[in-house]
Amino acid sequence: MKIDKKSIDINKIPFSRFGSFFVISVLNNKLWIRDIRGGDNTEGKIFEMCFSENVTVLMTETQLNILGKQGALHITFVNEDTLSFKGNLKVKFKYQLKRYDTICSLNEDVYELTSYSQEVKIGIKREKGTLHVLDPWEKVGNTKIELCCEHYYHFYMCSYKTVFTESIIKHRSHGYTFEYWNTLIPNDNTDASYITWMNFVKPEGQLKRYAMYMSKNWMTNIWSWDNCFSAIFLAHIDSDISLDQYLMFADHQDRSGMYPDFMNDKYVSFSCAKPPIYGWAYEQMCQINPVFKNVTLQEKVYDTISRFTNFWLKHRMSDQGLPYYIHGNESGWDNGTFYKRGVPMITPDLASFLIRQLDFLAKLALELGLNYESNRLTAEADHLFERLMSMLWTDDGFVGYSLKEKKYIDGSNTLQSLLPLIIHYRLKDSVKEKLLATLKDETKFLTKYGLATESIKSPDYQANGYWRGPIWAPVMLLFTSCLEDMGEKDFHKSLVTRFFNCMKEFGMAENFDAKKGKGLVDPAFAWTSSVYLHYLFKYDFLKEKH
Repeated sequence: MKIDKKSIDINKIPFSRFGSFFVISVLNNKLWIRDIRGGDNTEGKIFEMCFSENVTVLMTETQLNILGKQGALHITFVNEDTLSFKGNLKVKFKYQLKRYDTICSLNEDVYELTSYSQEVKIGIKREKGTLHVLDPWEKVGNTKIELCCEHYYHFYMCSYKTVFTESIIKHRSHGYTFEYWNTLIPNDNTDASYITWMNFVKPEGQLKRYAMYMSKNWMTNIWSWDNCFSAIFLAHIDSDISLDQYLMFADHQDRSGMYPDFMNDKYVSFSCAKPPIYGWAYEQMCQINPVFKNVTLQEKVYDTISRFTNFWLKHRMSDQGLPYYIHGNESGWDNGTFYKRGVPMITPDLASFLIRQLDFLAKLALELGLNYESNRLTAEADHLFERLMSMLWTDDGFVGYSLKEKKYIDGSNTLQSLLPLIIHYRLKDSVKEKLLATLKDETKFLTKYGLATESIKSPDYQANGYWRGPIWAPVMLLFTSCLEDMGEKDFHKSLVTRFFNCMKEFGMAENFDAKKGKGLVDPAFAWTSSVYLHYLFKYDFLKEKH
């Protein structure tokens, strides 16, 4: 199997569509039809596609073409729930059989396959031509299930929960078609538009809204800080679906105020919290789209973000008067060097995010006529800021504090220690100047491609070290938004341009080699493509060179 040069590379970017749990991917050099229900505990393999000859794959945003010397197969999405297979290329679809999985004939042209593991039924409807089903039976299920196609054929494959009806195939999806979606996006010659569009799944089970998954490769969940970066980009094109991403976790907010760590259609996980960046994110959304300044929306946001903020203030507050993380995952910097000696850890970014969020809530309370609450929130932020500066600021920069070891942890090699720039409006000029000087130092974090998460001089730096070196899109957006607010015009423009060009050249990867720019880990990551498109929407200086 080879990839046509004009094609989207299916080895990196799967074939799917807005709202669908169906995905076609290359896994271990084999082409698989997958159903990604149930999250990232499983790859969701359904059918392996086996060909009798060498084939070439040509993938566009809306069609997957598999070409051989003896024929061709064209695969398209009819809607969110249905795939169409049409062609004359000889192909065998081998089902990934699990216990109790069965297929049976409902009539001459319709088969129903029950997947116990995915808790879904797959309907297969022959429209025209030849479709043979091999389904030997033993005791409690089929011993194998294969669909064999040759000569001319056209059939549909659809997913549903209970009963097959023709309307499953014939209905129009409620979500965006790519053709319409693409009219909303600035002209672009990367795969960013497709990646953001394709990574949505429809409301089902625990998902009450359309959800932008981070990937349909293997990180098939939505996480509760990733959603903020998706929402910021979507604010440019659709306020409703942007708000859906922002409020996704409010649908499952715990009585403590904690948001889930991540969720999918099957379950909601509270394993970890995530950073309190929601105040900052909503401010960005309001700057982009005035719809978010609607009083009814502000009241809803004020309620849920207040409860989320109180979770950190009440349930994660140390005796030292500063909040703490119980794992690197909670900060988003999973294996960052602040955590290399263990947890719980007090880090300067957490207090800074909380201060920014309290300041956001104080302004919102004032706009809603809650003067007493506004004053209380400001006083809380003032107290937290005083503790941050007195406990974690040194002449050399911010440090962390290990509650486990009861000692200070050096922060000079982690970019995480510079995130207090998010409250630049509270910092003394001398503090801002120190942080900015460190940020601009090309022997530490600044590279040709953006900001390394670990200093390139650090003994812990790793080119492919996740949060110990690589550049990440959400961190870049946090810092560039701060620089813009601070009036650092030249540095802001330079940093945006560096990272924009990195994404444009090396794709929408999960993260990037800080020295070489190469995309790392998952090559089709939605918060990266979201940041890319947000930059493209917002900055004219990028459009001029684009």
